[in-house]
Amino acid sequence: MSALMQPLLQYFKAILNPGREVLLFALRTIVAGLLTLYLAFLFDLEQPKWSIMAVVIVSQPLGGMALARSFGQVIGTTLGAVVAVLIMAIFPQAPLPFILTLALWLAFCTAGGTLLRYTSSQAFVLSGYTAVVVALLAVPDQEGTFLLAVTRVTETLLAVACVCVVGSS
Repeated sequence: MSALMQPLLQYFKAILNPGREVLLFALRTIVAGLLTLYLAFLFDLEQPKWSIMAVVIVSQPLGGMALARSFGQVIGTTLGAVVAVLIMAIFPQAPLPFILTLALWLAFCTAGGTLLRYTSSQAFVLSGYTAVVVALLAVPDQEGTFLLAVTRVTETLLAVACVCVVGSS
């Protein structure tokens, strides 16, 4: 019984007594998130929650790791937004080809995310779900697809910039 409880006790010790590095990482992530949220409200961006989500995804304990993840985040989000706009432009009034093309893109991105590692994997995964989010949110208002895609990319870039600025200091 004691051997089974040892890992659990170590886990709770780590939670109750975090190290200095863990606390600094948490503080940097919180500061980056609050800065991103403040700037998103200041610039009157439509979906500040996307910025906060990007901060949490990009944040890493080491600055170089955050920079690498930022690169994948920006590439994946931008590519996904472009694909969503293209799919919506090609199939504006055809729901079946629209959904099938979106599903094929998602399958391609899932395969790429599975086969590759690190930043490339993250870019594929983000490209897939960004395309789905932007395209499906744009269905009720197809004329606003481009604006929705630009908003998504802008909020991601804001989050990446805040994480890089806070992480470098």
